[in-house]
Amino acid sequence: MRIDHQQRWRFCFGASTPVSALVFALALVVVDRGRGEQGTADPPAPPPSAAESTAQAGEDPDDADAGLIELEGVARAIDLRFQGLVLRLYRLELTGDELRLRVGFQNATGLPIQAFGSLEPGLVWLEETAAGVPDMLACREVDPRLRTYLPEGGLAGGTAVVGELVFPRPPPEQRAWQLVIPGFEALEFSWQADDLQAPAAGLSTLKRHPVGLRVESTEEGLAGVPLDVEAIAIDGRRVVIELGFTNRSPNDLRLNEGGPNGSHLRLITAEGEVIEPVEVGDSLRQGIGPLGEPWRAWETHRGAVSFDLPNPPALGQGAMVFPGYPVIRWRHDRDTGSFTWLDADGGEMAAAPGPAAAGGDVLFNEIREWVEGMNRELRAGDAEALGRRAAPGSEAGIDLAVFLRGLQQVPATEPRWALPPRQELAVDPDGRLRGVELRFEHGLETIDADQSFVTSWRCDLVPRPADQGGGWHLDEIRYHGPPPFWVLGYTGFAQTPHFLLIYRPDTESEDKIHASGAQVERAYQILRQKKLALERRYVAFFVPFREDFQALTGRPAGHYSGAASAMRILDRDGQREVNRAMFINDHRFLVLQRALNLGDRQTTVTHELVHLALADWTRAQTPPWLVEGIAVVYADQLTPGTVRGLRQSGALGEVSLVSLMELGTVGDAGDPRMISAQYVFSGLAVEVLLQRFGADRVLGFYQAFGEIAHEDLVAGLEQVRRDHPDADDREQLRRLRLRLTVDLMPRHFDGLTLTQLDQLTRFQTGR
Repeated sequence: MRIDHQQRWRFCFGASTPVSALVFALALVVVDRGRGEQGTADPPAPPPSAAESTAQAGEDPDDADAGLIELEGVARAIDLRFQGLVLRLYRLELTGDELRLRVGFQNATGLPIQAFGSLEPGLVWLEETAAGVPDMLACREVDPRLRTYLPEGGLAGGTAVVGELVFPRPPPEQRAWQLVIPGFEALEFSWQADDLQAPAAGLSTLKRHPVGLRVESTEEGLAGVPLDVEAIAIDGRRVVIELGFTNRSPNDLRLNEGGPNGSHLRLITAEGEVIEPVEVGDSLRQGIGPLGEPWRAWETHRGAVSFDLPNPPALGQGAMVFPGYPVIRWRHDRDTGSFTWLDADGGEMAAAPGPAAAGGDVLFNEIREWVEGMNRELRAGDAEALGRRAAPGSEAGIDLAVFLRGLQQVPATEPRWALPPRQELAVDPDGRLRGVELRFEHGLETIDADQSFVTSWRCDLVPRPADQGGGWHLDEIRYHGPPPFWVLGYTGFAQTPHFLLIYRPDTESEDKIHASGAQVERAYQILRQKKLALERRYVAFFVPFREDFQALTGRPAGHYSGAASAMRILDRDGQREVNRAMFINDHRFLVLQRALNLGDRQTTVTHELVHLALADWTRAQTPPWLVEGIAVVYADQLTPGTVRGLRQSGALGEVSLVSLMELGTVGDAGDPRMISAQYVFSGLAVEVLLQRFGADRVLGFYQAFGEIAHEDLVAGLEQVRRDHPDADDREQLRRLRLRLTVDLMPRHFDGLTLTQLDQLTRFQTGR
């Protein structure tokens, strides 16, 4: 009964988009430094001793104990305002009469931390831990970058604010200390003279090092506009990166003001520090392409972006982040000055190929014109001409005929095929063109124009004989995802004030359709009385066959009485939602209701309408217990009988909010006893929240999961991958979902934790 949201994303071109909210949260390169149980920093294996070589050179013995050492210390925040923030110790350096510590405040969560954190010398000190009577050293100087370590606008997930703290140099015999900063655990560290090493040499100077990397955009709105990293130049602390953007789409493009430009490029160092440009070339200052004029096909827009590095050694590994494109990681060899470029999975990236031959785009244009020809014939109602587009005797001919015959019975508006741009087309040696993606889209009469329905096709094309005019024939059609509903026979339509009902005419009588219409309208009125925001009209399918239910929803018909679906897609017009509808599994009610003691159909209709009403905010990261629990409560499915059934089932000890977070959806258990327990427990948890905090705050909590920025989600997933490198994609999503819930709950419910809610829910079972 869960909303099925397939999520895709587009880069927001609004001029008001804050830079801090862009993809800069993708700190993929931050090293997963070891956590000491009490924040202890242990030095690595002893390197060559700088002190020893200094002493041999005849210098003053008092200055012999000098140099630096790389450390890996971490301390957690103990102030609730800074929950999720950690203090990291990267390096200790002894110079003259000073001890300098390089530290960072890192957001270890997947969400921005919105708080104010400042640091002054009088608030920071060192305490000796080895002596009987503790000695203390007051901080002399705080790096300006650390004076406001939680910047305005928040600190993005995975990133850090890094700088140095300066203290008086301690006596030689005192080498075990702890760093004390208010709001954090004390961070212990120690060193030996043999641990110290001479400072590393600065960055190698490369006047211009060719790179030649190309990455394709991850946003459909930028399809056909690859980013080329053409060269990198390094001189001391200055790094200059040369970029190129080419319009490789078949058409001229026009860019909006406020879109991505060179100032949005960020470097992220091994310490998690986000480095902003200090200079952007004129050509990239306003955008990645020309503004106010067409960006011609195959035209390249080039420019340079410069950075100053506060700590050049941290460039040993890092990442380059630009909104709308994959993160590019690197390793830098200080000795040779060379770079190794890595993708998000750590694989080495090869140099980009030279300019592609025009043949690929000629082929794309040819297929696009072929698709437009199909649309012209469809608008003209020329089924015969469309039929001739299938290869004689092929299965595609049969499939296309069934598709067109059913479409004629559908009150479809503006039906059309489209050729999505982000695909590489190539002809096999046998002349066959395989796996061409087509998208068929249409509206429905009486349904708002912005509510479209889309099916995705994968087609194989074969050359059309020259004596038939040349071009292409459809040879095979495969539906990628649910098929068009009319090919399964759903060509019956009925209207109610707020619904378009779709059914199979061969299975539904007039009386049954009238009853179904009454049920959906009653559900609409129930939820309106409960002040749940509803759309003007919805689409409802009534599905009598289990095979049809599974084909249309992707869910096993034996486990679900209904389903609600919505899918987000991206195109050049932006992000939009399609395929919003509810599906009632009448096989369960007509055949299995008595055997399985299922709830009544009216309740299922209301339950699924709740999901449709909340579809705009439902995401993959929304907790399953929240998605289903809110539908259970609003559909009045918590009755004394269902709660008593949970107590008597013996499943109460096997279900918890944390265990429900590990499911893809509530109901994945397969065991009817556990499925029932999961739904009821979810409903009870939401009931507790509603009773204590009210509907507005519960719905605000629900909405918060849908408002999390895409870049913050990606950063959160990367943090999970670093913490759990062996977890598969589904496990990583579950862990991210748990982290987000643990973080958001106290913010919305006066400090209430997930564990506390679980305990209150168990008390609620005794109501």
